[in-house]
Amino acid sequence: MYKYLSESPSIDTIRLKVHYPDSFKNTEYFGDIINWRSLGIYDNNKRTCKIWSSIKFREEQKKNKLYKPQYWVEEDFKNPTVKYLWLELSLSKFLHGTNLSAVPENEFVLLIERLGEFLHDIKVILPGQVEGFTVTKMAIAKNIDFTHLCTDENVLKLLAPFNYRPRSKYEYMEASDPQKPKQLKYNTGLTEVICYAKIPEIKKNARTVVEHEIVADCKNKVVGIIRFEVTLKNKRAIRQKMTQLGRKQQSYTLKDVFVGNFWEKVLRDEMGKIFNHPISDYIFLAQHSTPIIQQVIDQNFKTLDVQEKIYYFLGKLQELGLAETKDYYTNHYSRSAWYRRIKKLQKLHIDLNSIPRLASSKKIYAYFLGQFGLKSTKIVNPRQDKLF
Repeated sequence: MYKYLSESPSIDTIRLKVHYPDSFKNTEYFGDIINWRSLGIYDNNKRTCKIWSSIKFREEQKKNKLYKPQYWVEEDFKNPTVKYLWLELSLSKFLHGTNLSAVPENEFVLLIERLGEFLHDIKVILPGQVEGFTVTKMAIAKNIDFTHLCTDENVLKLLAPFNYRPRSKYEYMEASDPQKPKQLKYNTGLTEVICYAKIPEIKKNARTVVEHEIVADCKNKVVGIIRFEVTLKNKRAIRQKMTQLGRKQQSYTLKDVFVGNFWEKVLRDEMGKIFNHPISDYIFLAQHSTPIIQQVIDQNFKTLDVQEKIYYFLGKLQELGLAETKDYYTNHYSRSAWYRRIKKLQKLHIDLNSIPRLASSKKIYAYFLGQFGLKSTKIVNPRQDKLF
């Protein structure tokens, strides 16, 4: 299993589009007019236009445990005489048989060659190269191995209380759910961030020869690999991220987005936005029982006024969670009241290392942040009193 593991950032799922003027109807590979829902790739509010592909070809690839791109020809929504060829695939599964691996920048030429061979196999002839296809969706991902520290379930439980991301819907899939991988998900109209236990997901969805090999290798083993994935759902989302690198244009090709520092920045920004919270110590402390909370507060804060306010704030975190605690302060007081409270908590020096469970949580958390080039957000100031 570990021979396939890469912890480098990489593009995984990508959707490509190109104008396709050639005849394609009634061929072996485009013989079926299918419903777009059967592709499993669109949202429920998407198109009603015609789509041509081959159900038989796709089923044969699955039966033979081969991973091939999804492909189809679709008529333009406004002008049915115009047609587009679409491809959607996991680059790492396409090249390596599993997305436990990564596709680094230096494999770009190999990727283009393999995609060209696939298009040749389905008898698609294009005037240009695949590298010039327009990217309409892309997922950037990174695997992290926590096995030397804890299980995948423990990592997700540690990160689950960070349930706030601006303008996002949050979902936490418990480990006890047998139908889905253990995961955290943050979803907006443009971006989706998902963190999930990788090996359970492979066991559930194994399709290729390599994935079946990994499942066999991991039998009766405890493996703590978590996959962190950021999906840019459309061209607007991609443009927003690329513009931050100073590359503003209407659309981007496969070659444009195949840039390692772009992948690193997207992951670092999104992970930092969600998990690098300025009051992470209090978030961890709120997950523990009253005796532990009391011990930490007594050790760190001497004045009754400060202790009472810390107890109150931790009680809200326990009762409501981070996102709803923010909403509570914002709605009952003001938005600025929430940020004043955060700044005051930042300035209080709190030491969690005297409690082994909390010290362990901080160690895992610091390791996680370090994998994305992040450091815990802190204001180093040991003042204890008169901050409220």
